[in-house]
Amino acid sequence: TADGDYINSVVLQTIENTGSGGTTAPTYTDFSSTYSTTLVRNGLYGVIIQGGDYTPDGYAVWIDFDQDDQFSEAEKLGEFLTAEALESRVIPFLVPESATLGSTTMRVRGVYMNADEPDPMDPCFDYSYGETEDYGIVIAPAISDYCTPFTAVGTSDGDFINGVTLNTIVNLNSGGLNGATYTDYYASYNTSLSRGNEYSLIVESGDYAPDTYTAWIDYDQNGSFEETENLGEFVTANAGETGLITFTVPASAPVGATRLRVRGGYLLDGEPAPFDPCYPYVYGETEDYQVLIQFSTDVAAVDEQGFAIWPNPAATQVTLRLPSEVPARYAVLDMQGRIVLSDMTSGPVHSMDISTLASGTYLVRVVQAGTTLTSRLEVMAR
Repeated sequence: TADGDYINSVVLQTIENTGSGGTTAPTYTDFSSTYSTTLVRNGLYGVIIQGGDYTPDGYAVWIDFDQDDQFSEAEKLGEFLTAEALESRVIPFLVPESATLGSTTMRVRGVYMNADEPDPMDPCFDYSYGETEDYGIVIAPAISDYCTPFTAVGTSDGDFINGVTLNTIVNLNSGGLNGATYTDYYASYNTSLSRGNEYSLIVESGDYAPDTYTAWIDYDQNGSFEETENLGEFVTANAGETGLITFTVPASAPVGATRLRVRGGYLLDGEPAPFDPCYPYVYGETEDYQVLIQFSTDVAAVDEQGFAIWPNPAATQVTLRLPSEVPARYAVLDMQGRIVLSDMTSGPVHSMDISTLASGTYLVRVVQAGTTLTSRLEVMAR
């Protein structure tokens, strides 16, 4: 490492070994008992490597997925060549579904390869210049049969999802700078969608802008999200922005439970665009939910047509039209999930005074005869 051929930083999930390199650093360090992290089968990750002072140097990473105490060519996550001193690069990788569960080792190497030395980089060869570091890895079971993306930096810069609303799914004020990069809400939040009906997915962004937000539903229930299953996307201009993605459930969608995926983040140059459902981007967050596709019925169609709010936007008063005369309870929630208005209705048409609300975006939630109806409401300044 005396000529600057060293590893300065390694970041992968909870492994954050930064600024550790230097021209007096040892050529090999076993960090496996000091730095370790858990990875799941089918998980997609990005390991961030920062090089040393000398260029060009090669950097490569392996994980002993089969736990045979060797690093095979198939276990190599990737390799890159630096062009600048202290250059940082991300190596994206997938944890195989067949990876052996339990504790194993990740090896990171940064070397200058002489003409007579192995190229591409070998995990064990004694190169003349460079450094090697080993880290602890624990392989855990897959979260689901779907790809599970974990962003490399995550939400710490404000690239998070702060709210998701779709029909009876109302998950508000859920994001933050220290939030998870992936959350499986499949068992916690679910809703039913009827074939052939139109719905609106409401997503509230995080603190950073511009960020991109998008969503998919696995309509054919094959365990993956195809391009044709993308519901739409929007790009924010401001922090805490609320976006609306309107979509129609295909009339041919198979009936049954399936998965909704919502992603938000900042797309760097060189990363897949438009947003990919599985790629481990550097910045952002991913959330999964359960949706139940049902047969379209005349009753469901009447319910969809029977609920409305007008005028919208409004300043002082709006009218609610409900599907039936059955008494209903409504609540108006702000974008932090707090109930700011709540009352009962006694007929199919109800006037609601909103003169006390500050201008902004709200969610109106109505529960009538066991059915939850939701709609976005824009309140204008008076």
